[in-house]
Amino acid sequence: MLLVEDKVVSRWVKLRAFERLLSRMNVRSGLALDAGCGGGGWGNLLEERGFLTVEVDIDRAQLIRAKRKCHGHFLRADITLLPFRQGVFDFLACLDVLEHIYDDSAALRELARCLRIGGKAIFSFPMRRRFFEIQRQLFGVDKDFYNSFYEHVRDGYLIEEALDLFKRHGLDATRTAGFFGPIIVGIDSLILRILRGRFPGISRSSVELLMERSHLFTQSALFHVYQKAFGLLMFAGFLDSFSPIHSEVFITTKKRRI
Repeated sequence: MLLVEDKVVSRWVKLRAFERLLSRMNVRSGLALDAGCGGGGWGNLLEERGFLTVEVDIDRAQLIRAKRKCHGHFLRADITLLPFRQGVFDFLACLDVLEHIYDDSAALRELARCLRIGGKAIFSFPMRRRFFEIQRQLFGVDKDFYNSFYEHVRDGYLIEEALDLFKRHGLDATRTAGFFGPIIVGIDSLILRILRGRFPGISRSSVELLMERSHLFTQSALFHVYQKAFGLLMFAGFLDSFSPIHSEVFITTKKRRI
């Protein structure tokens, strides 16, 4: 939960990585879906590459936030039951979403249904690795509080589970990148421990909303500390790239209709 300006550092890192990934994929134009857009951000990168983007989220408050930041068309919908015809999208992004959805298989089925044959999709989600669970425990952050704070309904995925989930829904998947290793996870765990002690029951979305709306935060000494620490955190992220990875990114291609 590392904040810099009005952004979460983790989201900033992912946004830049997503931008580089789109450049490498050389995907341009068409109709794109940002599934589970949250507070927004990914859709703008797609619009810059010529896509007409539809941004979908089930949370009305998140959609309102996304509209302030992004272009495109916005729709409140459940991604386990999407109101789109089959094969309508050329590209879709579903970033840090599946870990929040109880019926992830239904979500994958719907997303694959809406993607055309040959269309590409990017997914990211945390992996279930004992290393990071032990690390958080050493910082005094147990699994239940971690999942509650980040509003996760599962601990993450094993690589085999993720690949099987894609395969069952006609998506050919390739692992391409990852986010966050022991340094960033350690800093995050330390901040979670402090938040837990002071604000029982707090969640990430409530903190993001508070920071976004608080003018006092941007005028505080803490804000300037975050600004100063930004470069250090980015360097930590670079060092983490040589370590075990907490979250993985998959590029998938729809090969067949289910």
